[in-house]
This record gives sequence, structure tokens and C-alpha cells, in this order.
Amino acid sequence: MNHIMPILREMLSKVELKRVPEQMVMDSEDQTQDFYNYGLGDTTLRASYLFQAKWASKTFANCKRVLDLGTGPANQISILAQMNPNIEFVGVDLSDKMLALAKTNCDRLGIKNISFVQDDMTQLSCLKDGEFDGVFSSVALHHLPQASDLESAFKNARRVLKPDYAAYITDFLLVKNDASINYLLSLNEGQPKIFKDDYEASLRAAFPKENFLSASGKYLEHTQFFSSFGARFLMVLKTKSYDLNPAAEDFLEDELRKLSKKNRGIYNSISILLALDGMIG
Repeated sequence: MNHIMPILREMLSKVELKRVPEQMVMDSEDQTQDFYNYGLGDTTLRASYLFQAKWASKTFANCKRVLDLGTGPANQISILAQMNPNIEFVGVDLSDKMLALAKTNCDRLGIKNISFVQDDMTQLSCLKDGEFDGVFSSVALHHLPQASDLESAFKNARRVLKPDYAAYITDFLLVKNDASINYLLSLNEGQPKIFKDDYEASLRAAFPKENFLSASGKYLEHTQFFSSFGARFLMVLKTKSYDLNPAAEDFLEDELRKLSKKNRGIYNSISILLALDGMIG
């Protein structure tokens, strides 16, 4: 597939799309668990998870206790916990059913360094001020209804963080037009239809860059904003990176070897697109 023309079209076109708050596509526990299981295999989703886990591990190298906002069925945080066995992770989600799935999934993998709390990530009313030295969130914030909810999530994340904190937050960015959405969907041709429908709903529910910059500027002022070069559909807000710990490096190498050439290419493409925006080191 020629990636140059879709990227140029997105770069040069005017903004045509407005954000559409997400209507849940996968509304059953079985569908959510199927999505989790899909992310365990040789898929583009797994490649993305491994990329984010690598950079989050580099960001949290000096942390002892990290909060995960919108943990879902633990699809991303379970990888991060395996790569960082000396860090205690706490996953927050509003859904008790989602947290039950997350606990089951982590138990199956033998993960001992994750606990879960039922709470609203825009309030974090069950958590104390300053009890974490890191905050993580992976493709969860676009589920929030409004930009004011995004600001509340960042405000309360900052409240529960220590003064010297680490942060790694990633999500989709709202692209400019339908053609860009169709291009991104075409990169996941092998996905079951319900997963593609959910992906499209997520892309349309993504917040624009300005909302992330506003919220982070007020509450997570130590973070730097990065986005995928050209077709800016993916963003990362993060603090300083450090060397990857040996356990994380070994885990990552083993998991990348399990991917097909195509999906290793996806991993490398994400790396390049963010490196071109300065996310290196």
C-alpha cells in the first residue's frame, strides 16, 4: 500500500471532521474479552501495545507505584506489569465488570504486581493525594464525553501524583477528514468487523490536539507532547525517558520475535512516525 498519498492528503487538507463522543460498539463482556484475546496474538494491535509498553517502561524506570487511568480488561497494563515486575501498578476503571475481566486476565498470566480500584478517572475519589509517582493511560481518554472531562481527569491525576512525577499518556488524535479514517481502517484489514467498527468509533471520538495541550499545560506541565508525523492520528504525552531495564528489554525482544514480518513493520512504522516528531532517546 502507498502510504505517502494518504499522509500528504491529511497534512494538506482543511479540517472537516468534528468530534463525535463515542457510542460503545462492544457492549458485552464476551466481546471485550475477545478484543483482549485478539491483542495477545500476532496482530497490529499487539505491535502497538509493545511499542507503547517499551516507551512507558523507559518513562517509569524510576517509579515505584504507577496509576493506570481507564485500565479496561488490562490489555496494555498487563504487558507493562510483566516488563516492570518491581513496579506496583494500580488500574482504575468505572466498570466493575471490566475490572473483573482485568483481574481474571492478570491471574491467568500470573501477574502479581497489579491491583484494581473501581473509580471514575475524572474524579479518583478513592485515591489519596500524592500516593503515586507515575500515571499511565493508553487509548482510554477518548471515551470521555467532553473536553471538560479530559481536564478533570488530568487535574485529579496531578492531585494523586507526587511533586516529582512521571507520566505516559497515549491516545488517538482527531484527524481532519473521512479519507484519513478510511486509510487508518485499511491498515487493519484482518480485524473482525466489530473490532474495526469499534476502532472507527474511537477515531471519531478522539480529542483534537488543542484539548490535550490545554489540559496538560494546566496540570501535567512536565510532559512533552508528541504525535505521529504527517498523519497526526496518534499522540503521546510523556515525561523524561531513561534506559530500558533488562527485564523489560528481554521481554520486548521475545515478544517482537513472535510477530510476523508485517506486524514488526507496524511496530517499526509507529516508532519512525513518532521519532520524526522528536520522540527519541
